[in-house]
Amino acid sequence: MTVRTASPLLQLGRALCVALLLAASLAIGATAAAQSRYGLPDGWVEAEPHEGRLAAMLHSESLTRMEGWRVKLGQEDLDRFHSQLERRLKGKGFQLDDTSETTIDGYPARITLWSRSFRGKAFTLQIVELYRRGEMWQFSSMYREGAEAIDWEAALMTFAKALLS
Repeated sequence: MTVRTASPLLQLGRALCVALLLAASLAIGATAAAQSRYGLPDGWVEAEPHEGRLAAMLHSESLTRMEGWRVKLGQEDLDRFHSQLERRLKGKGFQLDDTSETTIDGYPARITLWSRSFRGKAFTLQIVELYRRGEMWQFSSMYREGAEAIDWEAALMTFAKALLS
């Protein structure tokens, strides 16, 4: 009786198929987790947050990243915080485009839009800040112009509300 084994190339092909199926199911699971945990629409997956951040999300098509963080800060320190942030962003080539006010879960929030060109591409940095119970909460996303099909402000606000709850 002769036992035949598959060629190494066929075995490699089968292993790659299994790996691709596993990767696809993990991606679907990550998207589902992001949708259920943060209430975000299709395309958003959880990402590894940078140091000091609470959470991060990544949009799979545009590679836009959203992050949220908080820091203990006295009400009297807010103006200084904002002027330092503005100075840092302007030092990196950003220009302030717009500032508006809104509320998130009953707390007043400030939305600032910054723009910058880099290597011939225009980018927008959106920052949502609110002060709640002695803590400054900040949520940000930066996206490339031309990706307006996604409602960035709604996504960032949904993300902020989920982290605040």
